[in-house]
Amino acid sequence: MTRAESRALVETLKRETKNANKDLVIYISMAFGNPYEEPWGPEIVQDTLDWLKDIRITTVSLADTVALPRPTSSTAFTPK
Repeated sequence: MTRAESRALVETLKRETKNANKDLVIYISMAFGNPYEEPWGPEIVQDTLDWLKDIRITTVSLADTVALPRPTSSTAFTPK
């Protein structure tokens, strides 16, 4: 799924959860690395977090489903 497709899906889910009077939770499952040779980097994750904030998504979970982070990985997304 491309980033454009993911963003379109988030917009749809946001609309549907709002109509159902539910809260939307977004999970970024490879926030700290991607072993599949796909585009990835902390700047992509940060751009996504900024976009989610702009469209008023208030609950986001950064996850590591592939066991790649280092102790300093999470500081890339910590407010300065």
